[in-house]
Amino acid sequence: MRSKTTLLLILIILLLGAGFLVRSRFYRPRAVERKLETATELIRSGDDRAAIPLLRELATRRPDSPREREAALLLARALTREGDDRAAAEVWAALADAADPGQREEAEFHLAREAARRGEPGPIEDYLGRYPGSARIPEARFARGKLREAAGDPEGARDDYRRVIQSSGPEAVRADARRRLGEINFDRFFSRRDIPETLPYTVRPGDSLAAIAVRHRTTADLIRKMNRLPGDTIHPGQVLRVPAETFSVRVSKSRNTLTLLYGGEFFKEYPVGTGRDNLSPAGEFTIVTKLIDPPWFHRGEVIPPYDERNILGTRWMGFRDPYAAYGIHGTTQPETVGTASSDGCVRMKNPDVEELFIFLPRGTRVVIEE
Repeated sequence: MRSKTTLLLILIILLLGAGFLVRSRFYRPRAVERKLETATELIRSGDDRAAIPLLRELATRRPDSPREREAALLLARALTREGDDRAAAEVWAALADAADPGQREEAEFHLAREAARRGEPGPIEDYLGRYPGSARIPEARFARGKLREAAGDPEGARDDYRRVIQSSGPEAVRADARRRLGEINFDRFFSRRDIPETLPYTVRPGDSLAAIAVRHRTTADLIRKMNRLPGDTIHPGQVLRVPAETFSVRVSKSRNTLTLLYGGEFFKEYPVGTGRDNLSPAGEFTIVTKLIDPPWFHRGEVIPPYDERNILGTRWMGFRDPYAAYGIHGTTQPETVGTASSDGCVRMKNPDVEELFIFLPRGTRVVIEE
């Protein structure tokens, strides 16, 4: 009797073991595969948040199998897109010693960028040196530019941002680089420091700000701002800073942006509104009129400034004939900036057009491109 019981127990154990073996070899892998497929579909549909719990079940702290590494990679990317940088960093760290060089490079990039956010420059410098041909270099340079800005190195930051702008990196990163570079350029230009972009000018007898501005193809307003002058009074022997180059403008209808160029190089970018149904003319134009608080000539009527029907805002810079009806102006409808919504003019938010106004003398070249 005892031997029969023992044999029965052995048989039960063997059956349980066989069941476990079948489950581990066939059912569990299929379940893992189904969860991974479901998570992948959720990610493809843009639902990272729903995919993350599934991927957490599949990704281990030390992913070894191909499926675990795939789940870990998807999890790290999803957490990064969701902005959960701390949790993402833990997963990227587990992938940093992956055998696959592509996964390793991607993990090192994200860990370096996270270190840069904490103010640690070493990892991002190492990454830039180790992977000079990576498609992520523009993003890494942008991260280093922010570090250099924070460390009081605007020249180094300018170099990084310029290289990002000139790259084929993600447009969102390039747009951020243009914004930050514009802020640095603006602050630098008006700092009164001796920089290559400006020249010293010694006032002569009989000089006026207007005459000096014409001589240097700029505006009296700009010279006044550059030198922090309270008014128009100047005296012989006084040393002023004046622009070394001229400003020009490039408008992109497809991006709805206006780029202020200095000596042909990027200086600052502004959002603009352009013509609906492609009404803004493309080509090269010249600014010939400049008005503060302009009237609006609309359908045979002169609508004065401050009239609620006048949509031109606080500044007008009009083009030469045969496009005298077109120009760059402010707007009382700032919500339309960034869209194709005007009758053909380039419209800007009033603070932006007031800032731009001081840079552009009559005769300024404007290029509008598709």
